[in-house]
Amino acid sequence: MEHNERRHNQQDTPDDLPLPNPSLHETDSHKEDQEKEADAQANKTGQKYRPSLYQRWKKISLNNQLIVVFTLVIALSTFGYAILAAWQLRVMSGQLEQMRLGSRAWVGLNDEGGTLRVGPLTINEQGTTLIEGSVNVRNFGDYPAQDVYVLGRLVLSQKWASIEETEREILRRAADHPRGIVVFPGPSRLNFPLVSMVEPSQMIWVRRDDGLWAFIVGCIFYRDQSGGQQHTTFAYQYQRRGSTLAVTFKPVPSAEVPAGVWVQCGGSVE
Repeated sequence: MEHNERRHNQQDTPDDLPLPNPSLHETDSHKEDQEKEADAQANKTGQKYRPSLYQRWKKISLNNQLIVVFTLVIALSTFGYAILAAWQLRVMSGQLEQMRLGSRAWVGLNDEGGTLRVGPLTINEQGTTLIEGSVNVRNFGDYPAQDVYVLGRLVLSQKWASIEETEREILRRAADHPRGIVVFPGPSRLNFPLVSMVEPSQMIWVRRDDGLWAFIVGCIFYRDQSGGQQHTTFAYQYQRRGSTLAVTFKPVPSAEVPAGVWVQCGGSVE
């Protein structure tokens, strides 16, 4: 009897049973009410309610969320690897190009024995300015240079931009020149003739009251051992001896041009 009473007392009464948490139901019902209100408001405005990205993300299961995260990580890793591979390929291509260029023919002006040998500027009876001389070149590379030739031109101008303009014009004429000679690596005494004249109509003026500057602009053309066309440009200005100032003069017929020296003022290797 006492044993049965103890068993009866040990059993839970309805008051002792855990009660459901009303706050959870209230929260769910509150969200449902919010969605219904949003749908009703959207229907009034003629727009369909669309949950936000965060709301759609919260409705996805944890397993699917992990799959999305792992897929995104893999995609970003693949994209980063593609960028890295492209960068490495570019660096390798540049290194190979440097190696190729480092073992080819390089033809430029020869500083030994005088690069530019030019006689005095002269003006004839028609007012045309003439010059005669030679350009000494050398192959500084490891392989013979083929089809080497030099084009040079006297320029009388009052604009520095005339140097670049003349260079571009000479480069355009490169294809019209006949085949040149072979220049082997090492010391060289090879001189290419330089003969040029400027007629009065070819002189570039800005102010007629001022004198003109004299430039020699030229280009050395050649082909390397692979047949690729290369060139080296050069530019000299006629300056006062012992000074950085240019010699200025007006090309009066049969006039004497003041004495000066040719000083390099530009050039490039391609």
